[in-house]
Amino acid sequence: MLCCDLSPRVVPSPEGERWCGLMKFVAAGHLLLAVLYFFGGATVIVAGIMQLIAAWILFIAFRTLDYCGTTIYICLVLIDILRCFVSVGLALQFQSEYFDRSKDKPTSYLTRVYILVVTCLTFVFYLIGVFVAYRAYKEFKALAMGGFGTTFDNEGVAAEPEEANGEDRREVRGA
Repeated sequence: MLCCDLSPRVVPSPEGERWCGLMKFVAAGHLLLAVLYFFGGATVIVAGIMQLIAAWILFIAFRTLDYCGTTIYICLVLIDILRCFVSVGLALQFQSEYFDRSKDKPTSYLTRVYILVVTCLTFVFYLIGVFVAYRAYKEFKALAMGGFGTTFDNEGVAAEPEEANGEDRREVRGA
């Protein structure tokens, strides 16, 4: 899936194209966050790599209009939201040690503050990213299921089946 055909699996709707455009901005945001994390030093290189992976998954999802890719992205981001909570929580719990300006710490005071600010910005960005990915997931899923005869309205509720020749199908089957 990750390196194969990148053509859309379904014909995009105008709503699907709108969410694809927003997902492009979210992917660009992940690339920006990766650069910010790479400037944070060796302690957050893994977080920068995770941003690159998230951007790649999002790129595949909006390029192929695949709802499974958006699901993987949402799971990855939810796991990273937990990391943000843990990082900020530990900084607040041990603030006397975390914000200590002594010279014997391996990372400088400004580096620790920089990492904390970028982590808080990442958390806000993740909330926006999950919202956009979820809405895109709903649209891509509706497009995929539309090919099998099921249609969805804007709230994700399945529409009523069409009547065959003016009669309800259940009545035709029961006769």
